[in-house]
Amino acid sequence: PLDPNLCRDVDADGCDDCSNGSDDPANDGTDTDSDGLCDLGDPDDDGDGVLDDCDIDNNPGPDCNNNGILDPCEIDAGTEVDCNGNQIPDSCDIADGTATDNNGNEVPDICEETLFRRGDVNTDGLFNIADAVAALDFLFTGGTISCDDSADSNDDGTVNIADAISVLGTLFSGGAPMPAPGSNNCGPDPTDDTLECDSYNSC
Repeated sequence: PLDPNLCRDVDADGCDDCSNGSDDPANDGTDTDSDGLCDLGDPDDDGDGVLDDCDIDNNPGPDCNNNGILDPCEIDAGTEVDCNGNQIPDSCDIADGTATDNNGNEVPDICEETLFRRGDVNTDGLFNIADAVAALDFLFTGGTISCDDSADSNDDGTVNIADAISVLGTLFSGGAPMPAPGSNNCGPDPTDDTLECDSYNSC
């Protein structure tokens, strides 16, 4: 280690300039990439342009696109996007089929979906009898809904009388909780169906 009483570190690379027996800043420790900085103080030992902390050569870890840079580093640096927060770049999720990208814009479909609460038919952020009334109003008296997914209370891919019954059953007769994302949590629709959510402003 550096001892200022015996030697110096004029090139500030963390290695004693006299570590080889003579005062020589250019020869003060292993310098893998021959850039004049010893590896101890060189943030990129192999000179490949990737900092050691993120270099797969130095730190084994996930590198789904095989570019030599750890995935979390790319996400943190903003060179890769991770819209679903799974610590895997979206481009890799799409490439390996983990995520779909039906419109080909390189953004996973799930990240473009509107977040909603299941069963909140009137989209007021609450789950109560007014939602069953809103469903019936839509089905039978010309009412409108802005989020088909939230109105699809039983998550069967259609909006019909069964959805109003599902809401009432959950509220008053011990029926099963609303399917994901649930009536209390906001989230995308995990089910692949033809329903859309044009607008939901309570998440």
